[in-house]
Amino acid sequence: MNNKQQAVAELKRFAVQMRGIMALADDLDQLGAMEQTQADLKDKADKLSNEIKAEEKRLADAKAKADEAEKAAKEREAEAKKQYDLTVEANTKTANKLLAEATAEAASRVAAAEAQAADIRKQIGEAERRLASVNLQITDAEKTYSGVVSQLDALKRKIA
Repeated sequence: MNNKQQAVAELKRFAVQMRGIMALADDLDQLGAMEQTQADLKDKADKLSNEIKAEEKRLADAKAKADEAEKAAKEREAEAKKQYDLTVEANTKTANKLLAEATAEAASRVAAAEAQAADIRKQIGEAERRLASVNLQITDAEKTYSGVVSQLDALKRKIA
C-alpha cells in the first residue's frame, strides 16, 4: 500500500472514531437538557409544596377565626341569657333581640369562615393535584435520564 492509500485508510478510521465522539457529544447535550428539565420540575414541585403549606396556614387561620367567632357568639349568648334572667318581663324583648343578633352574627361569621375554609380546601386539593402531576413528570424525567446514562455508558464502553 502506498503512502496516499495508507493516509486515506487512516483518515477513514479517524472519521469512524469522530462519529462516535459526535454521538457521545449529542448524548451529553441531551443529558444536560434532561438534567435542566429535572431541576426545573423540582423547583416547580417545591413551589407547589410551599403553596400548599401557605394554603394550609390560611385554612388554619380561617378555622381559628371561625372558632373565635363561635366562642364570641357563645359568650354573647350567655350574656344575653344572664341579662334575661336578671331582668323583668319588660326587658325580655331586649334580651331576645340581643340573642337573635348574636346568633345571626355568629351564624354569618361561621358561614363566611366555613365558605373560606371550603375554598382553601379546594385550592389545596388543586395544588396537591398539580404537585402529583409534577412528581409524575419528575419520575418520567428520572427514568429517561437513567436510560440516557445507560446509553452513554454503553457508548463509552464502545469507544474505549
